[in-house]
Amino acid sequence: MFAEESSISTTNQVAVLSATHKAKPNVPEGFNILYVLTQGTDLVIQAVNSDPVFEVTEYAIYTIHTLVYDPNTLDLNIVEFGVTTGVDVYGLIVPGGGSICADLDVAGASFKVTFNEAEECKADAGTIKADAAVVCLDGETTISATPTGDSVVPSGYSTLYVLTKGADLVIVNAGPEPSFTVTEGGNYTIHTLVYDPATLDLTIVELGVTTGVDVFGLIIPGGGDICASLDVPGAPITVEAPDAGTLTADESSVTLENGVATLSATPNGDINVPDGYSVLYVLTQGGDLVIVNAGPDPSFEVTEAGDYTIHTLVYDPTTLDLGIVDLGVTTGVDVFGLIVPGGGAICASLDVTGAPVKVDAEECKADAGTIKADAAVVCLDGE
Repeated sequence: MFAEESSISTTNQVAVLSATHKAKPNVPEGFNILYVLTQGTDLVIQAVNSDPVFEVTEYAIYTIHTLVYDPNTLDLNIVEFGVTTGVDVYGLIVPGGGSICADLDVAGASFKVTFNEAEECKADAGTIKADAAVVCLDGETTISATPTGDSVVPSGYSTLYVLTKGADLVIVNAGPEPSFTVTEGGNYTIHTLVYDPATLDLTIVELGVTTGVDVFGLIIPGGGDICASLDVPGAPITVEAPDAGTLTADESSVTLENGVATLSATPNGDINVPDGYSVLYVLTQGGDLVIVNAGPDPSFEVTEAGDYTIHTLVYDPTTLDLGIVDLGVTTGVDVFGLIVPGGGAICASLDVTGAPVKVDAEECKADAGTIKADAAVVCLDGE
């Protein structure tokens, strides 16, 4: 057979494929002739007809094949449209190595079907802008974006906002509004998707597995055959999640010796330090948590008895200026009030509870001992 048109482009969402025999087929008595339409290089069977004419609605490469067969020996009920291939059927018949007498024109008549995208697919996701490019996580936080008003939503189409995470654009959420609650730090993107629910089945999306690239590959701009539009760049948002974690005091109580005591603590391994952030250990004294020292290690020397606490601070030096701290005056509560967990605006984390250590006063070990007179009675003679 040969195709009457090997390449078909249409502005309608329907294309008619038809073929003509180069030579008249031989149909023995008791045999039937049937025309089979397959799609793609795998020759997946899409339809059958008594004439070599078919209507298709998808962009693809198609082939019309001629099948001459005996209905008594070849049961075509085995064919599942969209699953069974022409190769499967060919393997059952004598020319394909099977045992059933029949013949299938495997080469058939091929067609390439395209549609005029400019005319047919007018969906346009437009663009969207993050309301805040960087957001601080405090347990959970809301990230959002605002469409710029340049999307095109044809009649019958819908708009969906898709949240992806990481450079691989893994889909983690979707909804009717460009606003999402997240509980983990990371790089997120909010995308706009304009699509026809009748042609793009979003039940294929598995949150945490399917990527935006997977969906993009299904639609026309991504090389697929479904009319839809996805704003791939979207609105990037970084969620920073500093977490000071916790500390455990190496000794909960120590005593001054020679006027000095060393206090130390060990991090419990639950800290999170985002890129660009630093770690500082802060020593406070008393119930008011007055800051008396700070350093890169959770170890300090003190010369006074009292109640102390070692805290961990995770902060960005470009946003939290520790030059404001006046040792002996500024308190941990003052610093906590500046950061997001304490109601402030600066993204940082302070372990307020910290590792408490009690320092006891040095024991007095001085002892005058005893003394004995050399003579209990002495006589005075002038002197």
